[in-house]
Amino acid sequence: MGLPREGKMVEKSEFPSSENDSRRGYCYSGQPIIGELEMPYKDKEVKRAYQREWCQVRYRRRKLQGLCVFCGKPVGTGYWICPMCVRKRILLHRSYHFSHRGEMLRKQRAYRAKLVKEGRCYDCGAPLLEDEIKYCFGCHARRNN
Repeated sequence: MGLPREGKMVEKSEFPSSENDSRRGYCYSGQPIIGELEMPYKDKEVKRAYQREWCQVRYRRRKLQGLCVFCGKPVGTGYWICPMCVRKRILLHRSYHFSHRGEMLRKQRAYRAKLVKEGRCYDCGAPLLEDEIKYCFGCHARRNN
């Protein structure tokens, strides 16, 4: 006897064998696989290229179906990430920025020093006029309101 399916036990012969698989070309959810993708494991570069391609296919398919692109759960119209994945991403980014705070501040200071040296706005990067010192008129007005 095999695994229970819808409250009854089924014979193993009801499951498709690997030689005669009636579900070939379909993923586990029953959706057809877009394109014929083989799983090459020999070469690491080929494997990475396959994984990149497969992730892009999965991302596009989930987005078209109105599912979360990360976990595959349904999302509202106009959204492409579910609320749970949004929370996970926020926590992930916060923890990264907290643990790399010194490095981030050094990069930000260097970038802003480069902007000032090139005569660009400290905030938005727009070219400064002659009477503007650190910020363009738009950024200065926005900061002072």
